[in-house]
Amino acid sequence: MAKEYKDAMSKLGTMLKQEPIKTPIQEVRPVDPEPNPPTAKKENPDAHFNFWGPRSLMKRVKQHSVDTGMSIKDICIAALEQYLSKPK
Repeated sequence: MAKEYKDAMSKLGTMLKQEPIKTPIQEVRPVDPEPNPPTAKKENPDAHFNFWGPRSLMKRVKQHSVDTGMSIKDICIAALEQYLSKPK
């Protein structure tokens, strides 16, 4: 078994020495332009909200999202708009 392994390795070494090295050539392509470039800036660009709240409230928001088909983002925006539109 050791002799067979030695012979196989010898054949492999000979084969590697005889074949020229094939270096892969990378294809360079220009970057495609943006398909639909923005024509104007948004009137109200999005801002990031990040806060901790009760887990039970998040479960209710997720369930409401499933029931109504609204995204959690849209639900939160509607709730904040409604809350902030109340008179002080």
